[in-house]
Amino acid sequence: MTTKNPDDLRGKGNIEAVISVIANWLEGEQPRTRLVRYGAAQMSTAELLAQCLASGLPCENAVLLSQRMQKEFGSVHALLAAPIKSLLAVRNLGPAKAARLKAINELSVKETEIQSKRKQCFDKPVAVARLPSKRLGHLG
Repeated sequence: MTTKNPDDLRGKGNIEAVISVIANWLEGEQPRTRLVRYGAAQMSTAELLAQCLASGLPCENAVLLSQRMQKEFGSVHALLAAPIKSLLAVRNLGPAKAARLKAINELSVKETEIQSKRKQCFDKPVAVARLPSKRLGHLG
């Protein structure tokens, strides 16, 4: 495992940034390692989102960015369903990360549509509402 050179960040007078970089965490505490060892079900929502983002910045790692985005949007559903313009307005979230989040949302929407069509379970109002709510989630 390669670690970042703490002196690169310390020289900028930001010791918190050294601690913030996930690569500087104990290996057993790093989200990727925890995911592999213990499985996704054992991960916090912020850690799972961090895996989707793939990286953060020296001033804000992917876990902290994920936590902040959850607070800003109110929920993971609202975050993933948000229009791309709203995602691009988030500080430290560029086009690559925004596109990655939109792709994850679209995969979820497509899977919901496939499962709904397979089951043909439109006998209850909630089942009927579920399909368009995934597709139109950013409007609600």
